[in-house]
Amino acid sequence: MDNREYRYSYTSMPHSPSKNSDRITAIVDKETKARLKIFAKAKRWTLSQAAAYFIEIGLDEEERGGDYLVK
Repeated sequence: MDNREYRYSYTSMPHSPSKNSDRITAIVDKETKARLKIFAKAKRWTLSQAAAYFIEIGLDEEERGGDYLVK
């Protein structure tokens, strides 16, 4: 397991915005946003922190050769 893998443990809070952070926008359907809000609330994270968590997990999986993502 390399040191980038699962940068955010399931119970730890993702990084807070800093001068090293960039803002992005994602367009998702209402159901996905609702699910993300439920996840964020359960973790006591912001919606942005929850989205960043899933982006990191997806990118890490892609780097490991995950086959469920778009190639």
